[in-house]
Amino acid sequence: MFKCRWFDVYNEGRGIKRDNLGGTLINVTRNLQTNEAFALACQIHQGFYIPAHNDPQWKWVITRNPHYYFDFPNANDVDGCNELMWENMEV
Repeated sequence: MFKCRWFDVYNEGRGIKRDNLGGTLINVTRNLQTNEAFALACQIHQGFYIPAHNDPQWKWVITRNPHYYFDFPNANDVDGCNELMWENMEV
């Protein structure tokens, strides 16, 4: 369980912005008014906030997979290309 500080991501332009390359900026001065102070570990993703160079109240949101996290394909995700990769792998 993690204690969270929720940002306002519902007001486009005031709380959240997206650039033309798919990047996301969050206004860290606009908090979301909620009674939910906590989140379970299975409900969140690891992320980092990098300050924008031109405005200190806006920060870039960068999400990453945790270290040593491997997203292996399951039987439903495997297509012909991946099958060849697994056939050539030595055990």
